Amino acid sequence: MWDWGDEGIPEPVLLVRFGAMEVRITLDSTLPDSRVRSLLSSDVAARTPEGVGPGSSVTELQRTYGKPTYVEAECAVFATFKGTPGISFRLDLLKNFECGTLEGTDGPRWRPPPTTRVREVFIYSP
Repeated sequence: MWDWGDEGIPEPVLLVRFGAMEVRITLDSTLPDSRVRSLLSSDVAARTPEGVGPGSSVTELQRTYGKPTYVEAECAVFATFKGTPGISFRLDLLKNFECGTLEGTDGPRWRPPPTTRVREVFIYSP
């Protein structure tokens, strides 16, 4: 299928179920030799080896991986960690975030509310 994503750019994706977990696999193209570009899951069954994923709190992420760096992309905020290259966690900020808050700033000053949860785990080639 095609996914228009947050930026409105169509990308070919596969929706795959691994047991109880659903994963969206983004491909480079629709050709037979296409490569996987990223994996994304908002399924609570999706967990890192350390046991965090969708539904985990920001506090749990920090306790597991240390100090995060927050990155904004298309009005979405991702928590990234030096110890997890190629894995980021999209935060579920709902109405608690004003788009553009992290643009043009040094980012580390901004902090999400401690009750903020992970919305999706995103795996990509760093």
